[in-house]
Amino acid sequence: MVFLVYLYRLVLDSVNGVSSTRATFVAKINLQKGNITQIKFVEDGTLMLLWFDRGKISIPVSGQLSWMLISPGTCLESTHLVNFPYRQNPDAPFSPTFVKIADGSGDPASPSPIPIDQVTQIHLSDHTYHASFIRHTFSPQRDMEPMTLQVNGKKGRRVVCVMYSDGLRYSVFDLDRAGDGEDDTGGEGGEQGQSGDEDHIMAD
Repeated sequence: MVFLVYLYRLVLDSVNGVSSTRATFVAKINLQKGNITQIKFVEDGTLMLLWFDRGKISIPVSGQLSWMLISPGTCLESTHLVNFPYRQNPDAPFSPTFVKIADGSGDPASPSPIPIDQVTQIHLSDHTYHASFIRHTFSPQRDMEPMTLQVNGKKGRRVVCVMYSDGLRYSVFDLDRAGDGEDDTGGEGGEQGQSGDEDHIMAD
């Protein structure tokens, strides 16, 4: 199971058109559990992930957070669309911690272990804050496991397309329309939801 994300940041110098590395930094982000099936960099300075997990999780419902309650002994398996910032910004509510691992003359290939107090911790089951990083939870359905995603991260036009495992269906999410209203189902295989999402069936 993969629930750790390592982000590398290089600081470059350019002299007479020749670039060289001044320093190398790394951020270690720990999602605690689950499995990251795909990850994308978005133009708005965030990461978009498909994250598979089992258990109790808080999810956005009509712009507010709600708990999915599970009876004892019941295992809930779901894939979630997760979105959080990756750029370092000390003034932001959330910002990964980057640690310097090499200067221009160092070798960043085998860095020392990152101290635990400098690991960025994300608790997606914490409804007080980090659960807001979950933009959508996919309902478990046979042959409808989310497999791949593509992202357009332009501000005001942040659109995500997710392809399912059957190779025929995909969903489109307009993230800038999140919280528009209640779920509304209509059309053959189509669905328009609170996050501005639409499901489609591909034709041969």
